[in-house]
Amino acid sequence: MWRLLLVCFGLSLPFSSGKVQVVNNELEAQKPIQLTEGTFDSEILRVPSSSGLMVEFYAHWCPTCQAFQPAYEEVAAYFHTEPKVQPEVWVARVDCATEVKLCNRFHIRKYPTMRFGHGPDFEHGSKQEMAELSGKKSAEEVVKWLSQQFNTHYDYGTNKVVPHLVENSTDVTSVKSQNATAGRAGWKDIESASRLAWKYMMDSGDLLRGLEARQAFLDFMEMMSTSHPIPGCKEGSSSIFQKADELWPADERAEPLPDLAKLSVCGPGEAKEDWVQCKGSKAGRRGYTCGLWMLLHSLAANALPEASGGAFWMTAVRGFIQHFFQCSACANHFVTMTEQPDAESVTSRRDAVLWMWKAHNQVNARLERQEEDGKDGDPAFPKQQWPPADLCPLCHLPSSQSAQPSWNEDETYSFLLKFYSQPSTSKGLIDLVPQKTAKQLSDISHGIRKSAGPHANRALLILVLGLAAAAVVACIRTQRAPGRRNKSIL
Repeated sequence: MWRLLLVCFGLSLPFSSGKVQVVNNELEAQKPIQLTEGTFDSEILRVPSSSGLMVEFYAHWCPTCQAFQPAYEEVAAYFHTEPKVQPEVWVARVDCATEVKLCNRFHIRKYPTMRFGHGPDFEHGSKQEMAELSGKKSAEEVVKWLSQQFNTHYDYGTNKVVPHLVENSTDVTSVKSQNATAGRAGWKDIESASRLAWKYMMDSGDLLRGLEARQAFLDFMEMMSTSHPIPGCKEGSSSIFQKADELWPADERAEPLPDLAKLSVCGPGEAKEDWVQCKGSKAGRRGYTCGLWMLLHSLAANALPEASGGAFWMTAVRGFIQHFFQCSACANHFVTMTEQPDAESVTSRRDAVLWMWKAHNQVNARLERQEEDGKDGDPAFPKQQWPPADLCPLCHLPSSQSAQPSWNEDETYSFLLKFYSQPSTSKGLIDLVPQKTAKQLSDISHGIRKSAGPHANRALLILVLGLAAAAVVACIRTQRAPGRRNKSIL
């Protein structure tokens, strides 16, 4: 009876079999070795001189890296499972999103990048002594590449079992219910993406060199300073742009001074992955890339001047992605789209908003096919053509189908402009009060200020308390309302 109760409440049993722990330990040993700046040098000293070492440099937010992860783990299991194949290869990886100094030490420019050599080759970070392979590959392709490095042949196939740990993930239903109703793009996610974009840009090492990179940086910060929808981020970007000539001089090296990285793009606060609408159901899914899409959409929706600001938006976004977005396949796909005739003709704000929307839906269509083949997406948020009909009925023509919708571009533009130009904040008191009640309270406030004279402040305090009480009641009703469902954004 007690055992049943413990199981029901999700508690572990002290008398459970030790076999599960043994299996888990074996599976963990077969996974790639996760290296950090603190463990890197000591770990490579453990690699025997006769063995090879392959290290993948990736970023946990990078979609191409996420798609490549299962194949890389298969390669690790192939070489780490006993009895080990010969010549032996140690398979490791480094998350460049967190291990910035370590990745800059090896001059990593794009993700994912694999380096192969022997232990001593990695001691000094010399690229000349190591072989390099980049981009998403199959497990067979990686093993074949390693065979070439050793001038041997690895018999990679189904004869060697490659087991996997089951990846823990958040409950899909709970994540869907926690995502904010997509009436507008989320202020918090746009700010988080802005802070992280700035951090990753400042952390990008070799990418912050040269006159082309400097111009791309200046264009992006100028656009942020004029078109960012959040006042604090607009002010921070403006301050950075004004100091850019001093902190990133256009000299022969064209390299920024250390003080540039000390500036904050959105005012005081840390760059952290604290997502609301962009929260995924699995670790590393959605997050930064979702927030970055949202940021670029918002910049388009606020592009100035309205008649011609789209052209500069296109220039600034292309430069940012090309020079500072280090997911290699993602950046290549996006830059290719910006080189097409429809992108070259973008002039106005409307042009930019609609081009960005179409481009994003093209990417969604491509990723939808990839996710169906590889099952590497977020199951809670399958890719779709956006916005769906239940979110924007007028955006869809009557003959439209969900799989391949036909669009009313005028209505779609109006929807996108409203969605992205003024992002929603977390709900304040006035947002939680029904509109009729809010209007009545506003009228009362105006009357108090006009007639109460010296007692106006006391009367207004009573009004504020009444407003707070109404907000609490409205919030409770909202939370208890049955059948509340949320629509995720792109």
